[in-house]
Amino acid sequence: MKKLLLIVVLAGLALGTQARKVMFRVDMTGQTVGANGVHMPGNFKDVNYDGVFENPNMVNWDAASNALTDPDADNIYTVVLDLAPSLVYEFKFINGNDWPFAENAPAISQVGGGNSNRWSWVNSTSGTDTLVLPAIRFGQSAPAGMKAIRFRVNMSLVTAVSTNGVHVAGDFQGWDPSKSRMLNYAGNGAFTGNVYEHIGYAATGATGGATEYKFVNDNAWGGAENVPSSCAVSSNRTFGAFTNDSVLNRVCFSSCDDCPSAPLPVYDVTFRVDLSNACEFDSVDVAGGKINNWAGGTILKPISAGSKIYSVTVPIDSGEVEYKFRKLIAGNPSWEGVANRKQQLSSDTVLTLVCFDKETACGPVVAPADVRFVVDLSNEIPDPNGDVFIMGNFTQPNWQSGAIKMTPVVGQIGMYETTFNMCPPGFAFQFSNGPVSNNANVESFSDTSDRGCVVNNGVGGWNRTYERADANVKTVAFVFNTCTAISFVGLENNKLESSAVRMFPNPSSESTTIEFNDNATAHQVTVTDVTGRVVAKYSNVSEKSINVNTQNLNAGFYFVTIQNDRNEYASLKLMVR
Repeated sequence: MKKLLLIVVLAGLALGTQARKVMFRVDMTGQTVGANGVHMPGNFKDVNYDGVFENPNMVNWDAASNALTDPDADNIYTVVLDLAPSLVYEFKFINGNDWPFAENAPAISQVGGGNSNRWSWVNSTSGTDTLVLPAIRFGQSAPAGMKAIRFRVNMSLVTAVSTNGVHVAGDFQGWDPSKSRMLNYAGNGAFTGNVYEHIGYAATGATGGATEYKFVNDNAWGGAENVPSSCAVSSNRTFGAFTNDSVLNRVCFSSCDDCPSAPLPVYDVTFRVDLSNACEFDSVDVAGGKINNWAGGTILKPISAGSKIYSVTVPIDSGEVEYKFRKLIAGNPSWEGVANRKQQLSSDTVLTLVCFDKETACGPVVAPADVRFVVDLSNEIPDPNGDVFIMGNFTQPNWQSGAIKMTPVVGQIGMYETTFNMCPPGFAFQFSNGPVSNNANVESFSDTSDRGCVVNNGVGGWNRTYERADANVKTVAFVFNTCTAISFVGLENNKLESSAVRMFPNPSSESTTIEFNDNATAHQVTVTDVTGRVVAKYSNVSEKSINVNTQNLNAGFYFVTIQNDRNEYASLKLMVR
């Protein structure tokens, strides 16, 4: 018996050493906090009541345990607990230290099935950050100014639920596929059934508007569901403006309705794609929710020796199938940039032959050519580190992993450019004002009336698309986050000869002198940093030279643009140390 107890204690200690800090918060605005303070009992010691203590230093359901404090007097009471992760914890807030003063949480916030406790999932992390939970109003369902939304999805027709869990992502939480875990939680530490739920929070009424979202069978976008067109808005689910807490209708994953009790009919579906215009690739596959949970791996083969037309036949449930083709290069996928392809299925189907990365058949083969990308950030605040990027499906690897850093356009404040030798005739791309690792930096096209140049990428964002009709050099230029195309006078035909302007010393620590030897009567000198921000400007300089003070400039590179009264330009790079 002593050995058994020792094993239990050691197991508890092992779990405790992996604890994560969790900050619980309750908003006591409008409440008169009693002399005994605010407390939060829960099942923190023995989560599923099996005698194994997940958090051995804590207690279960002691009304006087876990006192919350309000150190900054803002009516938000908090407590930080060290808890074993990857578990659901049940709890209640008490305005006092005894059960008669416990809150009555609304039904939408309860575990359910007769269990009236609040519940929250504590995820694991490899870092040391604290998980900060929302500041729920005492006895209510959501933080101030918000209402609770209970999402529900039936996973019974999914072949396998991901070991990374089921999630919901949408504009109510920043379109993060790993942030909002859904659970088939039955209470008392038990998980059962195929219905997964999550309680989220959204603004109400006119300020909230319609909210788009979708379910994800994983913690990455590869596991996103295909929302059928009949119930989709921009390939996503949606709920409109609301003024009360809402429990959304339970739906089947990738369906508009709940899962049927009988098996769905299955049909043979033949996918076909023409790779005549495709550049480098080793093979091609098709990815989709009903096909392979967007993981790809369903390889297409040429219909005959030497053919550029590839096909594969796959058995698929009836209803709508959503998919894209992918080129594979050394095992790395290159996704099509078009919007997700869709087809309703009611019988065995041979899908229309399409060109890779196009909605139509392939046109003539177009030779590679340079494409100059330009983005206008004059309506934005450029990233302070000059991190302006373009990313797309034309690099290897694609998108974020292959993002290309753009550089300031000489003589055009706020504009950035890069040139890429483009092989495919059609391609998709996005600009990013800041590191591409942060999705908030990427163009979002928030103006719904200004999306004529983009296609929905199916995961809460928008891709620009472009089609080259010939092998001529192209310039693709847009105002950031809009469909407004831009044009500007190039500087190549108006450049001053290198002998016409001289700058010394360079590098500079205190000042640098610029000499004008172009016989012009007036000059304008503009100094910008690598982000395109103007740090110095000198207008109507009539002398043959000018002294530029660099003492107050941070060490680094700067661009000096000179324009004379004949509209001739020169651009010099200055190093300050």
